Amino acid sequence: MNEQSKNEASDATRMLVHEAATIDPEVAKWQTADARLQVSAEDARLQVSAEDAPPEDISAEDTHWISLRFQLSKDALRFRMFVLWMWALVSAYAMASCTMFLSSRYPVHGRHGNSTSLRRVSSVDAFVMTSHILVIDISSAIFVLTGFFAAYTVANIAARDRAELCRTVVLYTVIDVWLCAGLALLFGSIFHLSQHSFKPQDLLLTGIEGITCVRVLELRQDSESWHSLNPSSWPVLCLVYCWMLTEFTMSNNERLRRCHPSAAVLPWLNTLLPITIITFFALVHDNSNIFFLNASNLGYRMLEFNLGICFYAALQNHPLTFWKFAAVGNALCPFVLAAFVCTWWAQLGADITGKEIDESCIRMYYFSPCIRMHHGFLMRGCFLGITVMCSILCFSEDSMTRICNVVSINAHSLSACVSAILLTWPMCYMVHLLLQANFGQDLVGDNAALMVLAIPVITFQGALLWNDTCKPYVFEHTEMCIKRVFSFRT
Repeated sequence: MNEQSKNEASDATRMLVHEAATIDPEVAKWQTADARLQVSAEDARLQVSAEDAPPEDISAEDTHWISLRFQLSKDALRFRMFVLWMWALVSAYAMASCTMFLSSRYPVHGRHGNSTSLRRVSSVDAFVMTSHILVIDISSAIFVLTGFFAAYTVANIAARDRAELCRTVVLYTVIDVWLCAGLALLFGSIFHLSQHSFKPQDLLLTGIEGITCVRVLELRQDSESWHSLNPSSWPVLCLVYCWMLTEFTMSNNERLRRCHPSAAVLPWLNTLLPITIITFFALVHDNSNIFFLNASNLGYRMLEFNLGICFYAALQNHPLTFWKFAAVGNALCPFVLAAFVCTWWAQLGADITGKEIDESCIRMYYFSPCIRMHHGFLMRGCFLGITVMCSILCFSEDSMTRICNVVSINAHSLSACVSAILLTWPMCYMVHLLLQANFGQDLVGDNAALMVLAIPVITFQGALLWNDTCKPYVFEHTEMCIKRVFSFRT
């Protein structure tokens, strides 16, 4: 039966290639590539084990907890390029988060508190506005990219393996969430006590977020409301549920597409319309909590994740149109990247005083400075994610090979990226407390710019060490405990 299915797939490939050659020679190569990709996906579904396929046709990305195997070497290279881009984006996110932590706007001492006597103007204040705008744009790009490659992974594995993959990834991530929530509770409490900004309700909110991985309870901007002690962890908390619902979202999009012959646009409207409405409502009502509520909220970020899934569906259902679009996106990628860098660079040294800390405005976190209306554009980062996605897909195999030979990176590095996002803020607490105890507050403030570079390096090294040593054993024992609990109940 496997041989018959493969022969049918091969016949379909030859027919598609012949049809593409007769329609348009310029796009024939794109249809050929997509046809081979579909045949490769079919082979992967029919394949019983890795040993049944020729070893020269398989590229593997091995980790302690999962093995990703690709029928084509170019698919493996594309995945490595995705991981490389994620490393770049997460590194920028970590540096921006450290800048926010070390700025004079954090911690917040309340309406009547005088923070100037406790923490003077920081040497990184000139970078604060740039950091907040960069986080808004980069986070959207991360969700679009992750949505596309999550759909790519789920669609090209056997149905019986999807539940196992989902369970493994979620548990592996939840372990990180629990660990970093504990570190934030411990060292965050000590830090805020030393800064006279401690609020007991923040402990409860951080504990709830750590246990449930839900980030929807931070509702108001004023400093007296409930706020997390690990504010930069929200991308991972949202991605946990986005990944769990990937298969359901894909099937729901397919139902919408099939409900009517002309309904192919419905999944796009279902995603783009809410994103556009929320973005423009946040701009129009700049003195409300609309932007603040949606910037780190699961509901809005799931829409961006679904946008990446829609692009993968377009690749499967309309390959000719998609590859033309990807070629345009790949050509525009350098210009889009330059435009974003110039936008971020233009905000260096921007004034961060503006409105008082407890007034409502467009801001990312409750301690963030108020952002000007034209920079509070939530969906702007989606364009960055789309162009980067097109660049990854259209990279030549030789170029990807050269890059991957220079930069040693694999699927295991993706797990370290997740750990690094969660660990950045607790690491800021730990390093700041250590330096403050040994050298004093003034010296820490004078060297804040150096700490912005040092803390992300320490964080990534700690994340890699944790994922290489202790985490596989913690995962194994946690999984064993869960199985015992369920076996006991049954």
